[in-house]
Amino acid sequence: MTLEEISATLVRGECVMLRSFGLFAVRAKRRRVGRNPRTGVEAPINSRRVVTFKPSPMLSACVNGAVPDQKNSLNRGAGSTKRANADRVLEAPSAALAQATIISP
Repeated sequence: MTLEEISATLVRGECVMLRSFGLFAVRAKRRRVGRNPRTGVEAPINSRRVVTFKPSPMLSACVNGAVPDQKNSLNRGAGSTKRANADRVLEAPSAALAQATIISP
């Protein structure tokens, strides 16, 4: 899986799950009124789509210095409730990211 494939999938509005790493998803934000913190002047903020990331329990444990149990971490990773709706599994370049799943919204 390349960055171009991940980007194209996110542009289509689908989620990308990289096992042992995390879940990338696109979220729509509505139009709202913001405020300039320096001047206090209100300014409109247009609606837009943003990319969100939720790290897997395995990645979170590694970042915090723990050695996670791989078998259990893969079974309860980010977006585990959405796995049943996965469209397809793409090949990832490394063994740690061996399975990437695209999840439809």
